[in-house]
Amino acid sequence: MAEFDLEVPIEKLNAVMQPVTNAGLYLRWVLYNELRSTVSLRIVVPEDEVEEILFMIARSYGEPLEVSVLRDSETMLVGQAFLNSIHIKTRSYPVVVLMEYSRESGPYVPVRVTVITRGDLPEEGIEMILSAHFGNFDLRRSYQPGTVERNSLTKITMTPSR
Repeated sequence: MAEFDLEVPIEKLNAVMQPVTNAGLYLRWVLYNELRSTVSLRIVVPEDEVEEILFMIARSYGEPLEVSVLRDSETMLVGQAFLNSIHIKTRSYPVVVLMEYSRESGPYVPVRVTVITRGDLPEEGIEMILSAHFGNFDLRRSYQPGTVERNSLTKITMTPSR
């Protein structure tokens, strides 16, 4: 199992809880910070649903959000997911950038970067997302190997060149 650790303003709690309850997930804990008017959550997620649940939260939340991803594994350190939306023409596309780290590589260089968005995102939108998160980005000169999967979601997985 994996766990998501995140903090949201109290008025945005329902936007996070909707996909959590729809997916039948449970909370390990919830903490309310009265001074900041925020809620911290620890959500337990099946390992094979991590990417899909992150995308569902990004779609529902609709604003920038950072999520720590803790995995029940001896080889993975805490991963970071950055959720946001990009706007192309009149459409909005939720985006997840998931960066995973390993003990061997340390906490500063990700061993895998996965970008997840809607399956109907135009090609130029993919490079726009990657450029926004990684500077001047060209898929042809990116991390190697790069994989692009398209179905209901577009998923780009990159691993650093060695």
